[in-house]
Amino acid sequence: MRYYQSVIDMQSLLQGADYNELRESYIIFICKDDYLKRNSPIYRIGETDLDSGDEFPSKTRKIIVNASAFKSEKSLAKSAILRYIKTNKP
Repeated sequence: MRYYQSVIDMQSLLQGADYNELRESYIIFICKDDYLKRNSPIYRIGETDLDSGDEFPSKTRKIIVNASAFKSEKSLAKSAILRYIKTNKP
């Protein structure tokens, strides 16, 4: 995720430009297996200040879609899509 974020940032910011000019960006990984091992269908990852716990306003959003948790997804439509990604069966 760090790699993809750096590529996005480098391509969207001209040399000498101010960091405040960075736009909001999203990195989405669609995985067949549970990368974080928490059995959640979707992980939304942000950045926080480790001292206060407050969200750090970095304008970056990272999302991991865990297809292996299709049974945990409450929405029937989302569950069906996740199941298809995981099993390749419609």
